[in-house]
Amino acid sequence: MLELALIMFLSLAARDEAAVRYDESVERYIEAVRSNAEDVGKRRDEMGALHVALRAILERERMREIDLAIDVKALRDAGTAEADEELRVRDDALRALRSERERFLARRTVIEREQEAAIAAALSSSTP
Repeated sequence: MLELALIMFLSLAARDEAAVRYDESVERYIEAVRSNAEDVGKRRDEMGALHVALRAILERERMREIDLAIDVKALRDAGTAEADEELRVRDDALRALRSERERFLARRTVIEREQEAAIAAALSSSTP
């Protein structure tokens, strides 16, 4: 039980840290584009790599959710008194994980649309 909570906490912390690092790289890229800096390509590559890392973390989170759903189904199918408490714990964890992931993805969708617009604006204003 405690192990499951710890894994979820660490996973969410890693995901949030990756999102912050990606967002910071987007800002550095936008600033490089606006200032016609020599390292625009480097900043774009950094941003791309951090975006891939964030997506990989999100995919691991999705896979963890699938694994947890499989555990819940197996416990439900077992239908034993011993499995009832574990079922409740894992079912609650599954619901929490799904809810948090959906909230995070909704926030990221808004943030990434805003970032795309800011990048497009910076690119169009820096092109002679």
